[in-house]
Amino acid sequence: QYSATTTASIFDAVAAHFAKRRWVPELRFVGQYFDSPAMIEALAEQVRADLASFKVPRRWVRLNALPRTALGKVQKHLLAAQTT
Repeated sequence: QYSATTTASIFDAVAAHFAKRRWVPELRFVGQYFDSPAMIEALAEQVRADLASFKVPRRWVRLNALPRTALGKVQKHLLAAQTT
């Protein structure tokens, strides 16, 4: 579904973002993501086990890309409109 160049670009962008920070969290990329309910639940269980309860997402949304403005800012109102 995704090309290797797209995946590498995402990894590079995330690494560049956190390279500017003083503290870098442990990052885990989810490879071979599928729309399987069992896969989504397994991911959710792992997140619940690793994160504090107030940091656990209330809903999960699968996106191919974040909706952005012409200036590259994330359009949060469009994210809120997405469903799982």
